[in-house]
Amino acid sequence: MNKWGWLVVVAALVLRLCILAVISSYGVFLEYFITKFPSTPVAFLESIGAVSYGIGAMGAPISLALYRKYKTRRVVIAGVFAASLGFALTGTVQSPGAIFVTYGILLGIGALLTNNTSLFLIAQYFKPENKYYVLATSLPVPSIAFALERLVRGIGSQNAFALLGVNAFICGTLAALAMEENENGDTPQNESVNAMKGGYDGVPEHGIGDYQTGQKNEADNEKQLTETHLDQKCSATAESGDSKRDRGSAPSKPLVVAVSVTIFLTLFLRGAVMHSLPFVMVKHLVQEFNTTPFLAASTVTFFNLSDLCGRLTVAFIGDRFFKGHLVEMCAVCALLLGAGCLAARFAVQFYQMLMFNIGAGYITGFFAGTRFSTIGETLDHWNTEELYSISRVGAGLGTIVGNILAGALYDVTGSYRICFVLNLGFCLLVAMSFGTLVIVRERFLRRRVLHSAGGKESSSQIQHAENVTWTKKPRLELLSRFAQIQLQYNTKSEEKAPLKKTNSVLEY
Repeated sequence: MNKWGWLVVVAALVLRLCILAVISSYGVFLEYFITKFPSTPVAFLESIGAVSYGIGAMGAPISLALYRKYKTRRVVIAGVFAASLGFALTGTVQSPGAIFVTYGILLGIGALLTNNTSLFLIAQYFKPENKYYVLATSLPVPSIAFALERLVRGIGSQNAFALLGVNAFICGTLAALAMEENENGDTPQNESVNAMKGGYDGVPEHGIGDYQTGQKNEADNEKQLTETHLDQKCSATAESGDSKRDRGSAPSKPLVVAVSVTIFLTLFLRGAVMHSLPFVMVKHLVQEFNTTPFLAASTVTFFNLSDLCGRLTVAFIGDRFFKGHLVEMCAVCALLLGAGCLAARFAVQFYQMLMFNIGAGYITGFFAGTRFSTIGETLDHWNTEELYSISRVGAGLGTIVGNILAGALYDVTGSYRICFVLNLGFCLLVAMSFGTLVIVRERFLRRRVLHSAGGKESSSQIQHAENVTWTKKPRLELLSRFAQIQLQYNTKSEEKAPLKKTNSVLEY
């Protein structure tokens, strides 16, 4: 693991703190914009924050293409320039339409180019484990809403946006300088491939001498070489992904299309619920409970802290307890979030809304922390990249539509309480959608795999149906069994014909 990778993690954290964390705290600016433009519909003002957040989510395929063509540093510098320009212009314009362009579109482009590409670069230095992404994406979020409220009230909105623009430009540029590609070839993804390339240069070197010592040592070396060869083959299979799997167990195209549509709708509804809550919470608390904007912003900070706890839970113990059952857990979490939204509808005291914030934040963190893994489990890790891109588009579009709908309901009813009832319905639909994905996977993918080839289960099909990943214990059992079969075969071969003692390892 390259030590430079930790500098990349810190740089990604700084970029998120300067740009995306500010976008996620739009509720603070929403309260200010409503006061500044009282005649403007709240639905339009909410769409500003929704668009800035949604562009970063929906544009994930675009950022991936730019990352592959122009490399990380150039893309990040372009994103930093767009974000800093958006901050600076937002403090000078005087119309909601201009703010939609400067804050909604320019900041959205900045988040798109800085957040996604930095995560792609982290994958070059570290193994695909959640804890590194949690460190790079979650730690700066909790304190930002609290600090922004202080900043806006202390120095004014124009000066605050100017300061945010300067901060994004300076810190973002310094962070971009740390975005260096890992060109040493020592990425975790290449370690097993490098071992494959050098396998026959290292193992046989000590095996040839043992082969020439006698028949007994030859059988032992044959067993050792067999284990090494199979281990390398397993590593290569794990690295190559879908291309090395049993094609008989691949899902059909109609199944992939149906699952893609279901995932899009599921993430669309989930995005409408998850991202509208912190956006509207400040205004709701100020209006319904007569709290100060500062106290309301601090309540959103509790939401973000709980969100961080949910992500940390997934990152460090999720693989141990929830792996293989993430889709089912997401269905349960959607039901719990729906129950919380129903309770928030009838909340009459401030501490009740605070409890809802903490619970909803934790569930939101669980959703966010398991995003990629959950999508992978829907089809047992087939077509994961394509399904993930579709899910991000659905989540981004849901964020935009959900916030516009919440603002429209506020314009009609004068309260956000009806939004919590609407979120209850969305959560029920999300839970049903996740349940549908489980049923489709079990009925049309795993059952077909288990009953293919006349009802006989090949080892690769059984392994693919269970979780597709090699675990340590089953692999050692397979290695041992394969070595025993090879040893028996070699013993019988020795009885029929003598083994060649010259260069026998290389011939094997």
